[in-house]
Amino acid sequence: DASAILFMLDFKGVNAQDDELLEGFRKYADKLVLVVNKVDDPSHDNAAWNFHSYGYKRVCAISASHARGLGDLEDAVCGILKEKGLAADSFDRRDEECSPSDGERMAGGDKEGELDLDDLDGIQRRLASVKTDDRHIVISIMGKPNTGKSTLSNLFLGEDKSIVSDIAGTTRDIVRGDFEYKGVLFSVCDTAGIRRKSKVNEDIEYYSVNRAIRNIGESDVVLLVIDCQEGITDQDKKIASLIIERGAGVVLVLNKVDLLEKQSQFNAVSDRLRFLFPQLSFAPVVGISALKHKGVTKLLDTIIGIKRQLDTKVPTSSLNSALEQWNRSFSPPRNGNVWYKVLYATQVSISPVRFLFIVNRKKGFPESYVSYVKNKMRKHFKMDSIPVSVVLRERERKDRSQTIFSSSEESRPKSERKKNGFSR
Repeated sequence: DASAILFMLDFKGVNAQDDELLEGFRKYADKLVLVVNKVDDPSHDNAAWNFHSYGYKRVCAISASHARGLGDLEDAVCGILKEKGLAADSFDRRDEECSPSDGERMAGGDKEGELDLDDLDGIQRRLASVKTDDRHIVISIMGKPNTGKSTLSNLFLGEDKSIVSDIAGTTRDIVRGDFEYKGVLFSVCDTAGIRRKSKVNEDIEYYSVNRAIRNIGESDVVLLVIDCQEGITDQDKKIASLIIERGAGVVLVLNKVDLLEKQSQFNAVSDRLRFLFPQLSFAPVVGISALKHKGVTKLLDTIIGIKRQLDTKVPTSSLNSALEQWNRSFSPPRNGNVWYKVLYATQVSISPVRFLFIVNRKKGFPESYVSYVKNKMRKHFKMDSIPVSVVLRERERKDRSQTIFSSSEESRPKSERKKNGFSR
């Protein structure tokens, strides 16, 4: 009687019982999704394609523990329900209040996997046509339980929508509301506190936490609230990793600063935060007291600045000119006799800000050089407070006309170009 069936398999291996069930379920193939779990590392995504050999139409690779691939799984289930004429639209609407209005900020779709990286002209045309709206900002308030998220949410909304309690885990569902500041409409989502998996014992809290994680990708800016007395924890780091993976803007909000006696204590906490959070070196740190209403104006101004940076569109010509200059100052490191270089670059999306680099050789391309270019782009194009991601693609024969180097540079003798890292 089920409308849809999710058949879970372990990515690491299939046993005889799995094979038997796979054959038995074949008569339900039209409503079955083959869910390959424990694909925790993105490098294993390609190997998950091997499960298509079982002949099922819908195969989704996920990591339930890391919340990877859940959006694709939901799309697959909704696809089945729509084919059967069921009310699948309710799935799409459940977080609609917290979603951006147009949903089309990606140049070629709302997921990186949907980008047609072969159609560079199309990507550039679509990106140019995407409309930005700096008068509406969607924010999510996230963090460990009992860090003051609900107090901050109530302060924003001017009413007690979120339950405030000293008992950790009081907020079980996403609480939504709107408010206005300096002519900007803010849609705020107060999420359930994300605690360690071993502490998530109740079904209601489990689904609330998963919806909170899913909500990251639908937010412009995420406020990661940290208790300044407790300091950063491993759980904060895990939440930060989820935010970075989804490309949302982020502010590290140190709450309860009213409990600190001196400014030097706040500086010490902030410095330690920077030391332990190197992957979030770009993220602004703002100290507040939600209970005492301190620092909130600065926080809102910071959010507005981040949203403007997330909507940055970098002209392709300007990007490639800058890349050529940076390459002359610091060429990609070589590996033995193998030389690496970026031949062409273009932006593929805003909010999240993503770029495509066409390189001469993708395998082994130095991550240190990618980081170097990211930092250069942030500074040069005034995106210093947001995450920037880069997708590498190796040049194919049809791409040979695309290069950031001038014809005069390419025509120089090979021995001379080699000194500057431009050799083929």
